[in-house]
Amino acid sequence: MEYWNQAVDVFMSDRFCLYRNIAAVIGTAYVLRFLLKKLWALSGGFCAYFLAPWGISRINIKKYGSWAVVTGASEGIGRGYALELARQGLNVAIMSRSREKLEKVEEEI
Repeated sequence: MEYWNQAVDVFMSDRFCLYRNIAAVIGTAYVLRFLLKKLWALSGGFCAYFLAPWGISRINIKKYGSWAVVTGASEGIGRGYALELARQGLNVAIMSRSREKLEKVEEEI
């Protein structure tokens, strides 16, 4: 235990002031980087949940082209995707197993 106390005393002395400061800067930079990454991830969820209904999004879907292909578009998630992509101005090619349901979705779009 005495050896440990001596080591701490030496590290806290003026001789190691520069090393302490460097360690503090590196530690602070690491913590800031960690917090900023978490904040960026949370902002994505915030944008997706609260801002997307008003058309505000971090993602520019039109950079991938003007067409979107949606399978299973007659109901459920596929239908929701097809309607949302059409609302955002993309040309949508929809596919489904049921022709009648698909025609109803086509009329909605």
